[in-house]
Amino acid sequence: MEEFVRSPSWERRAAELIENEKLLVIQNAMNVKVVCVYSDSGKLDKHKNPVYAEAEKIPAKYRWATDADAMITIYQMNIANFSEKQKDIALIRELLKILIDETSGERKVLIGDYDLHDFRKVVETYGADWDKGPSLFDGEK
Repeated sequence: MEEFVRSPSWERRAAELIENEKLLVIQNAMNVKVVCVYSDSGKLDKHKNPVYAEAEKIPAKYRWATDADAMITIYQMNIANFSEKQKDIALIRELLKILIDETSGERKVLIGDYDLHDFRKVVETYGADWDKGPSLFDGEK
């Protein structure tokens, strides 16, 4: 059975990235707050690629338990061999999806899809193979 555990260390990491990562300037300005949990299981997308992490709105019935805007689930099994930098990039990808709309006078959380614009930002900043380990012929990344 899949187990989910809240992770204060991942939450601190997310807060630091929101505060310091230039790609997350909008999330910083919106004061985005997240709760992070990790799963002891792996997950695959519809194309059978590993899912490293995923962002989602916190369901209304759990809003009483947290002031966070969204929850990010990290799939430990899929990132077990990641470097610390790769883990940060996986988290950045999910944080880029979280937006806040306050135009109606209330704080509304939006979780976008991983779109081409965000994909380009990650690729331009970290390279297309950010999630791959070094090969025999590569230098340390």
